Amino acid sequence: MKNSGIYGVRRRVGDPSPALERVCDSAGLTARVGVGGQRVQNDFDQILPWGGFRRCNLGPDGRVRAYFGEPGYRSDGEGGQVMVEIPRFYQLHLEREGWEYWLVSPCRQEGFRLSPAFLDARGQPLEHIYIGAYLCAPDGRGGVVSAAGRYGRIRTDRPTWRGLCCNLGPRWGMMDAVFLCDVLQLVFTVEFATLNSQSVMTGLTDLPYSAESPLLLSEQATNRAVVAEGYARQFRPGQGIALGWELGDNRVVPHASVTGVTPLGGGRAAVSFDGPPADLEAGMLLYSSLWVNGGADGVAASSGAAFADPQGQAPILWRGIENPYGNTWEWIDGINILDLRPYVCTDPGAYSDCSITGAYRMVSYCNSPTDESPIVAWGEDPRLPFARFPTRSGEDGGPERYCGDFYWQRPGLRAVIFGGSWYNGRRAGIYCFSGWSAPEMIHVNTGARLLYR
Repeated sequence: MKNSGIYGVRRRVGDPSPALERVCDSAGLTARVGVGGQRVQNDFDQILPWGGFRRCNLGPDGRVRAYFGEPGYRSDGEGGQVMVEIPRFYQLHLEREGWEYWLVSPCRQEGFRLSPAFLDARGQPLEHIYIGAYLCAPDGRGGVVSAAGRYGRIRTDRPTWRGLCCNLGPRWGMMDAVFLCDVLQLVFTVEFATLNSQSVMTGLTDLPYSAESPLLLSEQATNRAVVAEGYARQFRPGQGIALGWELGDNRVVPHASVTGVTPLGGGRAAVSFDGPPADLEAGMLLYSSLWVNGGADGVAASSGAAFADPQGQAPILWRGIENPYGNTWEWIDGINILDLRPYVCTDPGAYSDCSITGAYRMVSYCNSPTDESPIVAWGEDPRLPFARFPTRSGEDGGPERYCGDFYWQRPGLRAVIFGGSWYNGRRAGIYCFSGWSAPEMIHVNTGARLLYR
C-alpha cells in the first residue's frame, strides 16, 4: 500500500461544475463503486489514507479487539463497538493562479497541516481515529451501540446524544464539525473528484413519506398494512417503516422492515412487515423510516450500494461507513450558530449547546442568509481552516451545479445536522447542511454517530 505522495483535485475558481480535475499523484487514477457483491476497480484502495479505512471492534478503552475478517470480529456489537479505523493524514486547501485545490497526503508535506481531528486532548498527534460504522442504536441497557441488526436511535436532542456517547468512556463522543469537514467531506471529494456526492451514490434519500394514503383496512394483531396500491408499490423489501396516527409520530409501530408488497385487487395492496404484530385501524398512516443497521453489509467493494438503484432507495457504504449521508440526518457536535455566525470548538471536553465564548471561537464569516436553497460556496477562516460552512446558496445552485446539496437556516442559537434523510431526494449529500434546529429539538429523522479520538 502506498504510504507517500500527494493526492488531490482542483477546479477553476468560480466554475459551477461539480466535477473536479485529478492532480498530482491522483492524475490518471480510477475510483469506481460497486453494487452488491460486485468487485470494481478503485485505485485508492491501495493508497493511504483511503486504503487504511477498515472496520474493527473497539473496546471501551479504545483498543482494537478484532478487525473485519479476523477471528472474533462481530458486527452485532457483542465484540465491541463496530467502528471504522482511519489513519492519520495531512491536508492542504488553497487557491493559486485561479485554481482551487484540495490536497491530501499520508505523510508530512511542506505547507500541509494536520487536522485537529488527529490531535488528542494534550495536542499530541494520533495514529488513528475511529468513526461509527453504523448509526448509534439503543443497546438495551440505557446506552448506545454501533452495531448491525439494530435500528438507529432517533427522536433525541443533541445534549442527550452527547451524554449517551460520552458515557461510553474517556475520548468517546459523537461526530463533530472537525471530522465532518476535515475528514469525511475532504477524503470523499478527493477520492471521487466531485463535489456532488449523489452523482457517485444516491443514498437512501427517496423513500415514500406521505400522509395522503392512509390505511384502508382495520386489522388486529397483524403484520401488514393495507393501503392504495400505487402508494404500496413505492415501498421496497428491506426498507424501514413506521406507523402512527400522524406522519412521523411512530406511536403504533416505531420500527419495522418491509418483507413484501402484495396486490389485493380493487386498487389496494398490503405492505407486510416484520416484528411484533400490531393492532391497526383504518385512517392510520404508513410511512418510511430509517433502514436497520447493516443494510449495506453485503457490499463487496470498498464503496457502493446494496443493490442496483437509480432512485435513492438503496443503503450505501463508503469505506466501511454505512450511509455516510441519507437514511437520516445526523447531529454534529463542536459547532453552534448564533444568527448565522458559526462558533466552533476543537476540544471535545468543552463541547456544549449554548457556548459562543471560552473554548468556542467565532468564525470570521457568516453563513448564507438564504434558507432552503442549493449551496454555491463555502467560507474559509485562515485561523480555523477546518471551518468550511456554506456562505452562499440560492438560485445559482442546483442538481448539476456546484455540489447540488441544500442548506437550511434559522435566526437565533442553532445547532447543525447534516446529510439529509430518507425523503430529502436530490437535496441530500455529503455537503448537505442545516443550521435550522435548536440543540434541544427532537426530530423523527435525526440520529448520531460515535467518534473516538
